[in-house]
Amino acid sequence: MIYPHFQCIVTGREFIPTGLLLSEQITVEKTVDAVPTERHGKAIYSATPANSLERLVILIEKYAEIFRECGAEEIEVYAAIRYEGQANWEISPDMLSRLGRLNAHLLVSFYERID
Repeated sequence: MIYPHFQCIVTGREFIPTGLLLSEQITVEKTVDAVPTERHGKAIYSATPANSLERLVILIEKYAEIFRECGAEEIEVYAAIRYEGQANWEISPDMLSRLGRLNAHLLVSFYERID
């Protein structure tokens, strides 16, 4: 059994997430974190529920252009998947195509569930 959690990580040398996070268009989605650094801005978004890759991709498709207008250079989809027993996970061809059209990187980490 798997227990997935998906996040969108948006970064860029000139990306300033603070103003973006305060905009009415983004606050309809759950914002997990915003961490500006000296080198670049970074924002992390989660769709609700966090185990829904589909909802997260809908969020990215809806806001990708706004992210880029605010200086985003890279959009990553991070999948943290906890598992117990055998872990099988697949992505549909349609989802792969949608991520490709967004030029989004897909990062996947698997963690054995320990309770």
